[in-house]
Amino acid sequence: MKAKYVFDIDFKTVAFGDMTVEGRADIFLEQFDVLRDGQKVGYVRVKHGNCSVSYPEVSGVTILNYDISYMGDVFECEAERHVFLGECVAAIRRYEASGKTTPDWRVGLALDAKRGSSLAAEVMGWIKDR
Repeated sequence: MKAKYVFDIDFKTVAFGDMTVEGRADIFLEQFDVLRDGQKVGYVRVKHGNCSVSYPEVSGVTILNYDISYMGDVFECEAERHVFLGECVAAIRRYEASGKTTPDWRVGLALDAKRGSSLAAEVMGWIKDR
């Protein structure tokens, strides 16, 4: 059993299709491993308002970098964390399929759509598989 610290945020393992995200989150740092069939395919880190995804591990290629400093150091809302992690998994899939990194505006659109922007939701629907 992992030690629980006073600043820990409860985080449950989340599945996105064939990939799962597990890790830990607290008010200073969030870090997650993205796994497929038990093998690490990505590392996600959120610290000081900067989110990054490395492929396939922490020292690998940075395939996504996004600034959330306008929201604080880490995610305050579980729903926004879930949207962001979904975009991280999608970035890994895109990188595996094409070798292309993900532009930061895509994550911003996803978060805006989650907050209720109908325009952002429409654009996300249009670019879903791109």
